[in-house]
Amino acid sequence: MEIQPVSLEVIKTQMRQFLASKEPEVLAIRGDWGVGKTFTWEQTLNEAQTLKQSGEDPNAIVLNYYSYVSLFGVSSLQDLRTEIAFNKLNTIDLKHAEGITKFQQASGRYMPKILSQVFKYAGVNTGTLVDTMFASMSNSMIRNTIVCIDDFERSNIPEKETLGLINDLKCKRGCKVVLLLNDKITKEFQSYREKVIDYDLEFKLNPKEATGLVFGKNHENRLYSLIESNCEKLEIKNIRIIQKIKNIVDEATNNHKLNEY
Repeated sequence: MEIQPVSLEVIKTQMRQFLASKEPEVLAIRGDWGVGKTFTWEQTLNEAQTLKQSGEDPNAIVLNYYSYVSLFGVSSLQDLRTEIAFNKLNTIDLKHAEGITKFQQASGRYMPKILSQVFKYAGVNTGTLVDTMFASMSNSMIRNTIVCIDDFERSNIPEKETLGLINDLKCKRGCKVVLLLNDKITKEFQSYREKVIDYDLEFKLNPKEATGLVFGKNHENRLYSLIESNCEKLEIKNIRIIQKIKNIVDEATNNHKLNEY
């Protein structure tokens, strides 16, 4: 399976089709650091959510739940399952599902203390019991959900195990998984990619597409146009760098009336 280098619009179209389909599948979006993978995914998701909430296109997001997880700092598969379960949002408004949020707050505050007292004299390992309960509950919560897994290459979990969980989410739990990762892949990832991933796209913007993501289209800001022109001349494609430039210009404009010069 070859990676397909495609334009920004093709990638966004693929994302929209992914959100509008019930079919359990895995979409991998691969690209260098800072090129705008997460930015573009969140932008496309929010656009689809607006269409769904307004009733203009109720099927812009077909599944009812969405969960975003960054693998940065996640150290075990169970931690990953718990993150996915407790980060679930309703796709109508992209707000936390009320029941899960309340359960998380209550269980985090009171459950360990209650269990500790109940099993204090029973010879039961409370820590193990709590872990088992959370594992069971979090697993039961993850079904028919759109799951975004970001920072794949920053995980402390072996790639084989993470890909195994992703395959389980797709095949056994009716989930759709979008995987955002760096362009560099390991031999281990390569060996399991064919089995797990259905669509594998390379995210590679040209400077015009990159500046368009940050500044938007059809604006009439003279300074923005100047920055766009220079970024394109210098072939700057890193979204984070362009965003930092924009933030500096916005601050200077607001605080020092730069637009008067």
